[in-house]
Amino acid sequence: MSDDILEWFYFSLPLAVFVVFWFVFGDKILGRGEPQRMPRDMPPEEVDEKDYIYLTKEQLKEFDGVKREDKKIYIGVKNEIFDLTKNAEMYGPEGAYGCFSGKEVSIAMAKNSTEEDVINTPYESFKLNVSYQDSLDSWYWFFRGKYPMIGKVVPDKKND
Repeated sequence: MSDDILEWFYFSLPLAVFVVFWFVFGDKILGRGEPQRMPRDMPPEEVDEKDYIYLTKEQLKEFDGVKREDKKIYIGVKNEIFDLTKNAEMYGPEGAYGCFSGKEVSIAMAKNSTEEDVINTPYESFKLNVSYQDSLDSWYWFFRGKYPMIGKVVPDKKND
C-alpha cells in the first residue's frame, strides 16, 4: 500500500507544480500580461477658482440647455456648479435627466428622485439623514470625477 501512495505522490507532485506554475505565469507566457481595461473618460479639466462663476438659483435656471443661445447645461450639487453641456443627450431638454438642468439638485440626488417637488427643495433648508448624505456624497463625487466644476451657487441678495 505504501508503494501506491509513493507512486501517487510522484505522479501528483509534478502535476501540482505545473498547475501552480501555469496559474502564476500562464498569462505572461501567453503574452497577455495585464488584463485589458475599458478606456475611461478623461478626468474633467480643472477650472481655477479665480475663474469660477457665481450664480444664484434664479440665474442658474438660464443654463438648462434651452434658454441660452450657447445651450449650456449646468447643475448645482452641494452648491457647486458643474458643466454638463458635453452630455446634453442625458441632461438636455430631451434627455432622461433634463429635469435637473439649470437647478441646484442636491436633495433630488440624495433621494435619487426626479420628482419636481423634490428637485426644487432648497439644499440649505433640508437636514439629511446618514443614508441620504451618503447618497448625495456619492453623486457629488460622480459629478466631480466626470464634469468640470466651474463655480458656486450663491444666495440671492434679496434673501440675505
